[in-house]
Amino acid sequence: MKSLLSRFGNHITLILVVAIIGLVNYRFGTYLTGWDNLQTELAPTLAVKRAVFAVWQEYQSFGLVGGMAHASDLLRAVGVWAISLIMPQSLIRHVVHIGMLAVGGLGMFKLLGQERKSSHPEQSEGSQLPFIGSLFYILNFATVQLFFLPFEPFSIFFASLPWLIWIFLRTVSEISPRRYALGRNDIVLLFLINVLATPSFYVQTLFVVYMLVLGVIGAWHLFSRSEKAPRVNRLKKLIVAFFLIIIANLFWILPQVYFLAQGGSQTVENAKINQLATQDVQLQNKARGNMSSFATFKGFYYDLKGTDQKPLFEPWHKHLENPVVQIASWSVFAIILLGITRKSTYRAPFVGIWLLCAVALLSNTPIFSQLNELISRNSFIAQMFRAPFTKFAVPWALVSSYFFMQGLAVILNVVKNLGVKYSHGDPSVALLSQDDKAQQSVGSILLTIISLILIAIVSFPVFTGNLFSQHVRVKIPADYFQTIEYFRTVPKDNRIALLPQDSFWGWYHYSWGYAGSGFLWYGIEQPIVSPTFDVWSTHSESYLWEMKHALALGEASKVAAVLKKYNIHYVLIDKSVLAQSTHQKAFLANKVQELLATNEFIQHEKTFGAISIYKVKNAVPFVTQLTSIPVVGSQSVITNDDTAYAIVGHYRSPLPLEKERFDYYFPFIDVFSQKKLTPPTWKLTENANTFSLTTQLPFTDENYSLFSNADTSLLQGTMQERALTVSFQKHSYVSIDTTKATPVQCQKFTVCITYSLPDITHDQAYIVRIKNENIRGQRLFFYAQSETTGSTIIEDRLSEDVAYYILPTGNRYSRGYVFGFQNDSYEGLASENALISLQVYRMPLEQLKALYFAPAGTQGQPTNSHNLPFESQVLSVGKQETIVYNQAYNSGWKAYINGQELKHHVKVNNWSNGWVVPAGTKGAIRVFFWPQLLEYIGFGAIGLLGISIIVAKVINHPEA
Repeated sequence: MKSLLSRFGNHITLILVVAIIGLVNYRFGTYLTGWDNLQTELAPTLAVKRAVFAVWQEYQSFGLVGGMAHASDLLRAVGVWAISLIMPQSLIRHVVHIGMLAVGGLGMFKLLGQERKSSHPEQSEGSQLPFIGSLFYILNFATVQLFFLPFEPFSIFFASLPWLIWIFLRTVSEISPRRYALGRNDIVLLFLINVLATPSFYVQTLFVVYMLVLGVIGAWHLFSRSEKAPRVNRLKKLIVAFFLIIIANLFWILPQVYFLAQGGSQTVENAKINQLATQDVQLQNKARGNMSSFATFKGFYYDLKGTDQKPLFEPWHKHLENPVVQIASWSVFAIILLGITRKSTYRAPFVGIWLLCAVALLSNTPIFSQLNELISRNSFIAQMFRAPFTKFAVPWALVSSYFFMQGLAVILNVVKNLGVKYSHGDPSVALLSQDDKAQQSVGSILLTIISLILIAIVSFPVFTGNLFSQHVRVKIPADYFQTIEYFRTVPKDNRIALLPQDSFWGWYHYSWGYAGSGFLWYGIEQPIVSPTFDVWSTHSESYLWEMKHALALGEASKVAAVLKKYNIHYVLIDKSVLAQSTHQKAFLANKVQELLATNEFIQHEKTFGAISIYKVKNAVPFVTQLTSIPVVGSQSVITNDDTAYAIVGHYRSPLPLEKERFDYYFPFIDVFSQKKLTPPTWKLTENANTFSLTTQLPFTDENYSLFSNADTSLLQGTMQERALTVSFQKHSYVSIDTTKATPVQCQKFTVCITYSLPDITHDQAYIVRIKNENIRGQRLFFYAQSETTGSTIIEDRLSEDVAYYILPTGNRYSRGYVFGFQNDSYEGLASENALISLQVYRMPLEQLKALYFAPAGTQGQPTNSHNLPFESQVLSVGKQETIVYNQAYNSGWKAYINGQELKHHVKVNNWSNGWVVPAGTKGAIRVFFWPQLLEYIGFGAIGLLGISIIVAKVINHPEA
């Protein structure tokens, strides 16, 4: 027992410390929920299924190619499923995150213990240093910030990285006694640990960070002069090690390659939420990119605010502002700097990793900031690392823990030398008396106590229940579990829409305390339409704007039409949902319920507390068929009002043979303010007396005419080659005197100014013209809000000196708008702007969106028709059937009838998959998403490599 404690005493102590942390941070009956999370304990088996079929995420809105590395979550999902067999549901996430804290601490102890033996094998003094270093890894403030708002990939990366670096160093650095070769046991461990670590890379950027860290270590190993192995042998070992790591992760890497090849990064970059949030997040990180924050491990998380606008880290703010704690924090940093000066086996690569983290995090510090800006000029890299703190916090904490241990070792050596007595005055002979040894022992114990006190002072709130935020420890009401149970009785292909859907931010605030990206879909198998998924899918985002517009109009028929177009079977209204934006004065759950009650095609099904469930009548299953639907063209990617669907009903895109041939073509279907399209499909031009919209048409044919089902007397159209220009007179509604409003300090670093237009009616559309000047920092943030409903119509950051926004038609009974401007600054990053003028003009938006081209003579004499020069005739599609698969359109979908592939793949209603087949075709249809094979190829590679390693060990006998 004594020898066992001697060998594993530090391990046991670490586990006990983490267990105490887990106990003091648990609140009985609460769920660890909110913020970003993977709350798969609500339906563990479902999570395993989704990870196995991960390439197409069917449950996310209308289905989409997984933008996150969903396949990588498989092992974590299996682990949660196993735990759920023996543990209460509410406790699982708490135990998992605390468990990751323990695993990371033990891994760090292993890594630091290996380094100490490697650097100073002859020393027995300071045997507690690896323990202290690993305790610091657990309790430093960078780690605390990641666990305070727990997200599984970050917690697992914290647990995995020490083990990953330990086995990589062991694999590429240790040398066989007989030859320079990889030990087979090391190969097995390297492969196994990397497979176990794959859930870390659900956030794929963490894998990039991991590769950068290993790249630094690999470069050091390759060019190190202390290594005795020939360089070519070192290179071979590195190639083998990286090959094993890639194979271990191939099952999620290949689907991500497909996501990028399909333009996924552009979808993410152009999503409305990222158009606004990316620069803000970058500046929030930059505000913490100074040496003071770096030294004290503060990231941009530290400045986050809750729904009550109070700091999320309020307990930590109070603690860390204490002068004693500040002295302790800077003392820790001084020890880390001291440790960098000490020669040790891994000093060079760990200094490299420390500098890598510094470049990423010191974005507001000379030299480092210039390097950071140089790297961030690439928009893909800038988007990927817009929040560098969450990506580099773990390696930053790891190398800091290493150098903290080395700094303590330097101090310990000083203590040791103080007790050295010289024999006969000869300094070359250092002999220690018994008193000297006792003095060294006391010094070592004293140093241990002091270092533990420093760690305890800085991390004290962890032991008072503040490892996790109080905002993520809440009790989920029974309403939600009743809703989950209800949908287990509903067909799995019945899509559910969450209403009211009034914001693009993809964030939910509930009156019972939850704030986060949503959780219902972890317990419900049916697809759920939510703005949370808009960042990965233009189809999901287009639905958002279309439904938002239909609700703003207050027309039940418009709402029903959107639900029908997007094949939605159920509507779920939650009265406990609060407004998601600080600009919103009200949320319209009751109004939406009243609206749905007036439509005969929508019926109330169930009510569970604050949750009401409605069923959409006559909704069709995923697979259906349509006969002879028209070919409709537009350049629309996202719209707020699908006038094509309103005018012609179901429609499809042209086949390749039908290129430039349409039954209808709507040139201005996507004209609205909320989306910056890249490239723009239309351009607004202001002239002396008119506004003009110009768009490029994809056809030239003399047999087309321009039609409209609305009054076009206010419009004037011209055609030049393929460019259509439509103009209308400038009718000024109001010109606002921008000097009359008084700016107010609405937040610590934000100045706000608002203008009220109480008499402006919502029964027509308007153009808002804003002239402004950016002097320094960010431009002004602009929003337009309905005074009647309190809902926000426009939210955007100005990007030009003269900016134009379109206020769409709203409810004819509504009146009044509020225009608001925010001048957002950050600590050390001031913004200065001038608002010069603000004007509002009437706009015939509905008439513009109702314009469409059709073959001349097919619809009688249209209103205001224009004969245009064209070359070819429209191809008549005849009596063809279109097989519709109501999942979001993607070229990866394949359909087969009687074993024969259907070649004519089209987009139906601008979002779903369709295949055109001759009339009378019969047989069972099979639909398959072929990129799913990429995940299985990765599984196969892992299996083959694992079998090969086992066979090689059996045949050749393991060799060290």
